[in-house]
Amino acid sequence: MRRKNTGLLTVLLVLVVAGLLGLVISRSLHQRPDTEETPEMGEQPEETLEARLLVAGDMVIHDGLNSEAKTDSGYDYTPIFAGAAPYIRRADLAVGTLETTFSDTAQYTGYPVFKSPVELAANLRSLGFDLINTASNHCMDGYNGGLVRTIDKLEENGLAHVGTYRSEEERNLNSGITVMDADGIHIAFLSYSYGTNGIPVDRPYAVNLIYRDNDPDAGIDYDRIKADMEAARELDVDLIAVFMHWGKEYQTEPNGEQNELADFLFAQGADLILGGHTHVPQPMELRRVTGPDGKEKTGYICYCLGNLVSCQYDVNTNLTAVVNIDLEKDRASGETCIKSVHYVPMYMMNLHDYDVTDAGWKYRLLDLHKELTAYESGRSEYLTEDMYEDMLAGLGVIHSIMGEEFDIAYAQQAGDEPV
Repeated sequence: MRRKNTGLLTVLLVLVVAGLLGLVISRSLHQRPDTEETPEMGEQPEETLEARLLVAGDMVIHDGLNSEAKTDSGYDYTPIFAGAAPYIRRADLAVGTLETTFSDTAQYTGYPVFKSPVELAANLRSLGFDLINTASNHCMDGYNGGLVRTIDKLEENGLAHVGTYRSEEERNLNSGITVMDADGIHIAFLSYSYGTNGIPVDRPYAVNLIYRDNDPDAGIDYDRIKADMEAARELDVDLIAVFMHWGKEYQTEPNGEQNELADFLFAQGADLILGGHTHVPQPMELRRVTGPDGKEKTGYICYCLGNLVSCQYDVNTNLTAVVNIDLEKDRASGETCIKSVHYVPMYMMNLHDYDVTDAGWKYRLLDLHKELTAYESGRSEYLTEDMYEDMLAGLGVIHSIMGEEFDIAYAQQAGDEPV
């Protein structure tokens, strides 16, 4: 009787099973996740691209915020931004203005000369910021060394920047313009500051300044701004956004110079004008503008969003908002437009103003709608009646300045914005 070759059969069986298993593994490794289904053969891409740009106000890092952020092992500023954090992370591109420096010192200071721990840069990136505007009246607080180190630390933590420059070559590259990609929509960012609080800028390339020679009496440097805007129009971008550090502090209305500059920037091709510096909110608007090509379009301007975070006590300095700007690009024509604009009202809370000392924190940026709703439904852990009344009044002030129609809550009620 012939003996069966069980060894050979076993080997063949193992090889077949291994081959099948390898095929399964190979397919699983190369298969797209369920959220990214592979297009069918011949399927056309979406006709439009959509992206959300989030714009935040000025991050004014006073001594109180440094103390709030101090931990046993260093500094952590992320809890301070609590109210805005979900919106920042949700955006396709998030931008804001930094009013401090990362100077080479262990003596961290707030007003009048801002110098902060470098951990703040990593915190901003972890919150979801992508681009930081560095052109402000405090950008020279650490002199040129502080300006350079600030840019270095932003880059080391994966943050793009615009408005200040380490070298003439860096400023000359794209005329100081930073181009960012918002989910396929490309935006050129420019930035200018009215000055540097009297600190000389001995390297003319270091800071983009509104006035010639950093001197208001010398007048607005329209030639420089016009040349930069022309360079922006020549880039392969879909939109042009300009940060402007301007205006009169604590004034909730723009002054004549702001209006004049806004008209000039729109005429030079700006699509978005993102203002700062006044420490209080100023109006925002969508307006029909005509660019240098003679075409009409919708432009957006916020004269100032106020302080995103700070420790200021002046009237309205604790009121701000983060702005969601929804963009849409037609693939066929290449035309990009502003689809909608909504802001989320925010309130910078100092618990010690209300003699609350047992909450474990002092300063927090709060989502006004979320906090008011929590109090009204009996779910707030720390709001007192006085806090509630102050925050409700603050919401009314924001509406009166920025326009109630732009508030995200009204967009949600109308079904224009997801809850």
